Amino acid sequence: MTIRPHTALLGLLFAFWAALCTAAPGESPDPAALIEQIRTTAIDPGAAVRVDGFRFRSGPATVHFETGVLVPARPVGERPVEFVFVGSGRIAVEPPDDVEAGQLELFTGARQIDESFDAAVFVIALDSAVDALRELPPVDVGTLGARASALLDQWRSGPERRFLDVESRLFIDAVGGPLGANYFCGFFEGLRLGSFLFVVDPLADEQVTMGRFVQPELSDRERRQLGKRLQRSQKQGKLIGLELTDVGMWDTWMSAPLRGSDGEPTPGSSGVESVHYRLDCSLDGKELALDATARIDLTVLVDGLNTVTLDMNSDLVPTEVRDDDGRALAFVRTRGELTAVLPSSLASGSTTTIEVRYTGRPFERLSPGTYAQRSALNWYPHAGSLDRATYDVTIRWPDSYDLVGSGRVVESGTDDGGRKWQRRRLDTRALGFSFEVGQYEVVSGRQGHVEVRVAVDRAAQEAPGDIARDVLQTVQDALGYFEEIFGPYPLDELVVVNAPRDHSQGLLGFLTLSTLAIQDWAEWGAILGFEDRRTVIAHEVAHQWWGNLVGWRSYRDQWISEATATYSALLYARNRLGFGPAELRVGPTKGWQSALLRPLPDGRPVESVGPVVLGNRLFSSLTMAAYYPIVYKKGAVVLDMLARLYGEQVFLEILGRLVQAVADRSISTEDFLLLLERIGGTDLDWFGDQYVYGTGLPEIEYDYRFEPLSDDRWVVNGIALQRAPYVYSYRVEPRPGGTPDLRREATERMDVSESVLVVPIDVGVIVQGATRESPAADASRVIVSGRVVLQGEESEYRLELEHEPEIVWFDHGGEVFGRFFCTQRRPRRAAYQRGLALAAGGQLEEAEGAFLDALAAPVAVYPEAWQGLEGDVEYEGELVDAATRMALARLYLDTDRPADAEAQLRRASAAIPSTDRRRFEGELLALEARLLLEQGKVSAALKALRRGLLGSRSADSIEGWGLLAIAADAAGQRDTYQTACRRALERGIDLGPLQCP
Repeated sequence: MTIRPHTALLGLLFAFWAALCTAAPGESPDPAALIEQIRTTAIDPGAAVRVDGFRFRSGPATVHFETGVLVPARPVGERPVEFVFVGSGRIAVEPPDDVEAGQLELFTGARQIDESFDAAVFVIALDSAVDALRELPPVDVGTLGARASALLDQWRSGPERRFLDVESRLFIDAVGGPLGANYFCGFFEGLRLGSFLFVVDPLADEQVTMGRFVQPELSDRERRQLGKRLQRSQKQGKLIGLELTDVGMWDTWMSAPLRGSDGEPTPGSSGVESVHYRLDCSLDGKELALDATARIDLTVLVDGLNTVTLDMNSDLVPTEVRDDDGRALAFVRTRGELTAVLPSSLASGSTTTIEVRYTGRPFERLSPGTYAQRSALNWYPHAGSLDRATYDVTIRWPDSYDLVGSGRVVESGTDDGGRKWQRRRLDTRALGFSFEVGQYEVVSGRQGHVEVRVAVDRAAQEAPGDIARDVLQTVQDALGYFEEIFGPYPLDELVVVNAPRDHSQGLLGFLTLSTLAIQDWAEWGAILGFEDRRTVIAHEVAHQWWGNLVGWRSYRDQWISEATATYSALLYARNRLGFGPAELRVGPTKGWQSALLRPLPDGRPVESVGPVVLGNRLFSSLTMAAYYPIVYKKGAVVLDMLARLYGEQVFLEILGRLVQAVADRSISTEDFLLLLERIGGTDLDWFGDQYVYGTGLPEIEYDYRFEPLSDDRWVVNGIALQRAPYVYSYRVEPRPGGTPDLRREATERMDVSESVLVVPIDVGVIVQGATRESPAADASRVIVSGRVVLQGEESEYRLELEHEPEIVWFDHGGEVFGRFFCTQRRPRRAAYQRGLALAAGGQLEEAEGAFLDALAAPVAVYPEAWQGLEGDVEYEGELVDAATRMALARLYLDTDRPADAEAQLRRASAAIPSTDRRRFEGELLALEARLLLEQGKVSAALKALRRGLLGSRSADSIEGWGLLAIAADAAGQRDTYQTACRRALERGIDLGPLQCP
């Protein structure tokens, strides 16, 4: 369904119960008339009731009407279903677990919701609840009627109602569908949080969701430009029905299934699950316009089901819907769904068939002869939550083009109109079926029992080299390698095609590879940051097992597919291609640490946005850059760490046995971890808590010392200290005799006492008679490798060697999910990181000492024989110096030493490299504004903050918005104050003594 958690538009909402008026037995309500009623029914002031002290509870939420008026819309049938509240109320929500509490904190600044509201719109589809409300004392709304009407119009015209398919749910209930009853949606105007939603939808796996839709802030010029682009797209058959107000992002604050009386989750149901698709489609004209019929065989999951709801991309236009006897069915189309009314109710476990006739333009014509599907799976309607089915597909297309796709060709020919046609079957259950059309060069080969065919279009053919042959070779090699690890590939054919899109995709038996990704960039690839094309291909080949043979149950489990495919590509790079640490810089996990640690506007790193199990919820208004590094890269890195714990060969045997045990089923994250535990015989609770359900990249400071054991043996002894990263919250505090101050509090993001890291350790030694004092000209530098296990806050380690050691690296290749700082080799950065940890823990005097030590320490220290390994020391020194001085300035502001803070800020600003100004400007702006406010220079602080946050080249700083609220309040700038308060509250700042409008 549209709000299924694994769809892109999901994301906000929550729950109660609901019920509309149902049709009398035997009647067939006119769907168009019902929908028109649902869309247009006006406020009914004469039916308003007073709701003082009225309270109800639903799932994890309690809604309390302290005092106010509830005005219903006029009934749809016998009962109203939408209500407007004006008055004073509160909503309290308890999250079900730490993951959801963390998300609430991320978006709202608190781990639970306790929010006052002064207005709300409710959609209630529960007869008993509506009847109880109608029994409350009537009230004359007076002038409140106009406000109630405006609130209902605002709700009806807003994007939230469309994206949530509210009309579909009310329609289902109006015709007596069991999945429409118990629907609830509350659209609240919170006093602190602003507008947000709380929804319970019986059709969603996780019925309870809460959050908000965030629209971008656009200038008039940007809005006009976006409107023109939207109009052009709709003329091309794209983004049909989308309005300018629909542009934005869903922020999902919380999502969870309802729970039964025993406390166990009771997931919702889409009502049906797909079994088999029979698709018949024709593509015509230069735009490859689609005219298609989809017959979907379904298993019924809910007793009394009398409606079927399909996911259907808004760019597809349904023209008729029929049942398996050919009878026309009444249907309603909302933004992302099609809902059809069945002629009779069906029992759970029975089967039925729905036939949909539809049109659309799913292809993008990029140049003559070059096309790409806009979305590999959105060209036909889908049913069910798992949607793993078999396929029988007939396709007709212009004879000047070729077609490649899923399944095996069982019939083909040319029709009377001169079009080519094929009938394709896919008899193994799969998560989808797709195809591409173009003008291709095709090369073939075999890998064991599998025929591999690679098709490249004209754009790829014009690239230098023989791309088709190179891709074929890599596909064959990766396929053979993964069969050795994971077991037999399930089909006898694998088709690969390039597509001029920005992403690749691996469906069962059919891979589409981004044209850009399969180019041979040679040495330019590393410079431009492109991943090696061989590992891109290996990732998609690995999806034949991870994602297809081993499916995922919900959006929370999709990380298993992507992370394991990325890990498989990493294995292929190491074990088949022979990649070492240097080559892996262009491998599948390239740049993982910098991507995860990239700071957001509030200073927190991308990795803190959420754990891998949040899946597509990682796309939010906070950042669009979290999903890929967290799900793909972090997921692969932590699986690689698990392999080091078991031993790689043992871990691969475990994965192979897991694939065979699952045997073409979909599994959850809990299933995945439990299977790893049972097959491997190792408890993984700590692994799940830290790496799967948790966030936080631990920081490890380590040292080492060398001691001789005998004439020919040495020992390395050392200590490694694990520290938790911190997340910061902000609150406004009064300051005697001056403007308020904005203070920062640190909270540890993980418990390092339970953290376990298996870390590769490399020791550099000189052999062939070289000595530390006089290395011989022909001496060889040798790396001796091993591993150490770090557990808890402090770990001692010891290694015995046959040669005198000179240097030690932990995680030299950047493979472990942690940040490592060596006291001896990187003394400046190690001291700076130590200072941050001390300051976060409130040890300010010790922190100051560490920061001053950092400023005095060298950037890098290497033994003579190992010089040249330290990288750009000067640049690193500039970055650490600037960061250290800003940290000192903050410390001095916190300890009322403004003169010292001012001196450090001047030097920090001068130390920032010109290329990195943007990276530091948000924090620098906030610290300079704090200093000005502390000095009583309110006007100067206000000017700097307005220029920095609201200017033409504005930065974003969570502290900046809080400080702007302080400055604007002190200066009496009400408009700026209102804007700053809203932005600060949205970012979770506790504004304390400030009286927000």
